[in-house]
Amino acid sequence: MSLLARVIKEADYIIQNAKRKKDAVLSSAVKRAKTLSKIYYSSSKKTKELLDKTAKSLISIAKSQLCVAGVAATQMAGAISKVNIKRYEKLKEVGKKIVRQAQARIKGAKVSGRIVSYHEEYAKALPKGKVGKPCEFGAKLALSMSSNGYITDHRLYDSNIADIATLKEILNKHGQTFGKDFAGAAADRAYYDEDLISVLEKKHKIALAIPHKKNRKAIMGQDRP
Repeated sequence: MSLLARVIKEADYIIQNAKRKKDAVLSSAVKRAKTLSKIYYSSSKKTKELLDKTAKSLISIAKSQLCVAGVAATQMAGAISKVNIKRYEKLKEVGKKIVRQAQARIKGAKVSGRIVSYHEEYAKALPKGKVGKPCEFGAKLALSMSSNGYITDHRLYDSNIADIATLKEILNKHGQTFGKDFAGAAADRAYYDEDLISVLEKKHKIALAIPHKKNRKAIMGQDRP
């Protein structure tokens, strides 16, 4: 619902040709959206029925705002600010996708490539499985660095891919880049896999320094008499 509310606000900036948030007057459309959201979030029983009803109302307002923003942008022509020209281009693409996404979810349809952020539409929901924080939003970035601290390669993932699943690809790329100068690598314990480490060390003729996943104290305790 917060995404639909954002679409309504962004459309309002265009309708009013307001460059900044403080320049915009609180319109009746934005007020209605705020009231609807407040009713839902303050409810002690957030039922699916209430969610669907609220979402449908917000969708209706958002669709109306998109239409009015389109007319306003056309009528203003040369008078519309550069800021709002960019806003409108984004609204036409991302705003409409958000409305379609909300409509699909009400119908129970699975939405692929779901948008979770209006301003960072590339962001994805990344399940983490942590207590109190089961999900994070964004993208997963893997960086490779040389021993003197320079970034030599990067990979951006739109899913919470396991670190170990990227190790082979990372080392292959690093080996292609540095050839004989590639003597070894270090990574955190998320990249530990004894069998894979052995295979990759032989393949690239390098030494890999990756700590064991098990508790270090427990491992040290095994060596005690």
